[in-house]
Amino acid sequence: MTEGADGGTAEFFALDERYRALSERGDPLVRLASLINFEVFRAPLAAALRYSDRSRGAVPPYNPVLIFKTLLRQALSSIATRFFRSRRRMA
Repeated sequence: MTEGADGGTAEFFALDERYRALSERGDPLVRLASLINFEVFRAPLAAALRYSDRSRGAVPPYNPVLIFKTLLRQALSSIATRFFRSRRRMA
């Protein structure tokens, strides 16, 4: 670890600082979580993904809600990117 600018110990990636900055700017993931109850989607997602029974020692499956959140966030980011690119072209 290194010494930070304030004389304290700086973390390697300074995660606390990054999370604080995201919260101040309005983290979109926190906002989505406050608007959508993602647990409602767990049963339909698990049924749609048809995980194996792991009887042969398979790797544990990914959390279906986490996969859904990741895909949703990716889609929203893509939409925002296209929107801002189109606005730049109009300017």
